[in-house]
Amino acid sequence: MFVIDAALFTFLLCICSNQSAPAKLHAAEEAARGTAESCTASGLKYSILAPPVRDATHPGLTDCVWVHFTATLENGTVFQTSRVDGIPYKLRLGALIAGLNEGLQLMTPGARFRFVIPPSLSYGSLGRPGVPPNATLYYDVEMLQVIPGRGIPEFVPVEAASARRTSAGLQYLILNPGSGMPPKPDSLVILHYTHWTHQGQLRDCSAFVEAVKTTPREFLHSCLREVVLLMPPQAVFLVDVPNEDHSRTESSGIWRLESITPRIGDFKDDAWLTKGHLKYVVHREGSGMTPTTNEPVGVHFSGWRLTGELVDSTIGGDTFTCSVGTLIPGLNQGLQMMKEGSIYSFLIPPELAYGEHGRGRRIPPGAELIFTVELVHVGLEEWKE
Repeated sequence: MFVIDAALFTFLLCICSNQSAPAKLHAAEEAARGTAESCTASGLKYSILAPPVRDATHPGLTDCVWVHFTATLENGTVFQTSRVDGIPYKLRLGALIAGLNEGLQLMTPGARFRFVIPPSLSYGSLGRPGVPPNATLYYDVEMLQVIPGRGIPEFVPVEAASARRTSAGLQYLILNPGSGMPPKPDSLVILHYTHWTHQGQLRDCSAFVEAVKTTPREFLHSCLREVVLLMPPQAVFLVDVPNEDHSRTESSGIWRLESITPRIGDFKDDAWLTKGHLKYVVHREGSGMTPTTNEPVGVHFSGWRLTGELVDSTIGGDTFTCSVGTLIPGLNQGLQMMKEGSIYSFLIPPELAYGEHGRGRRIPPGAELIFTVELVHVGLEEWKE
C-alpha cells in the first residue's frame, strides 16, 4: 500500500443512514477540500493518516473489527492502547462509545484515522475510570480486519388478518414454528430480538451486542413474556405491541423474536466412548493444539440436565475464555482430550460436576450433565493475517 500526504485524502462526510459505506466514502472523496481535519454532522472530527481502500469492506454496526489504537486525553495522557504490547483489540461496533461507532464505519482494513471525539459522543458528564467528566478524547486507530456480524433483519409489519392473538390480546405472526417443546416460566432461553416502531424505525437490536439469556418469567419487557412461553427452540415470532397505556410506551412497536435456545442432542447409549469416569462423543475432530492445565482457551458450549433443560450456554454471544483447571473437573478433563477445532459432547457424572451440593436453581444436587463443547482456540485469541 502506498501512502500519500493525508491532506489530499481528507474528507468532509455527513453520516446518512440511507447510504452504503462505499457510497459514503466516494461521496466524501468528491467533497474533499484538502483540509487536514474533517467533521461529521454529529460533531466527530477526524484526520486520515492512511486512506480507506476503495471497494474494501467497511464495518457496520453489528460487525466486529480488529484494530490497533491509542487513546489519549487532551493533555496527552494515554488511558488505553494496544501498541505497548503489540496485541490488537477485537471490538464490537454498536457496543462502543458513539464517536467510535460512527468513526470506525468510515474505515476499511488498512486505513488509519485520528479521531477527536467530543464529550457528547463519548462519556459525557459522567466520565469513567481514567477519563474525567466532559473530556474530549483522541483516538489514533488502525483497522486490521472486519468480521461480519449477524446483521439486522428487515422490518415487516404484522398483518392483522393473518395474525394470532395471545390471551392478553397481543397480535403475533409465526415466521418459523421451531421444533421441540416451548419453555417453562423458569427455563433458560436465549433470544435474538429486533425492535422497531410501528413506522419501521429501528429502536434496538440484539445484533449490536449479543443475544439475551434469560427466563420467560424474567424477560425485561413483561408484555412479551407470554409470547416467549409459546416459542420452541428455533422459533421466530413477529409481535405487535400496541401503545395503549403508559406502561407499554417503551415496549410498543413491532418485535421480531428468535429463539436460538440449543436443544440437547439425541444421544444413544452405545454412542458414548469412555475415558475414566467421563463419557464422551466426538462430533468433529480438530487438528490444532491440545491444551494443558492452566492454559487459556476459548470455547463455545451448551450444558443440559438429562431432562433436556438447558443450564447454561454461550450460544448467541462471544467466545468464552477461561483457563483449563478453573472449570468443573469433567470439563477440565474433557478439554485436555480435545484438539483446537474439535467439537465433543461429555456426559459428566455428579462427582465430576457439582456433586451433592448442586448449583443454584438450575442444577440440583446429584445432577448428571451433558455439555457440548467447541474448542475454538488454545491460548489467548489473536488476530491472524
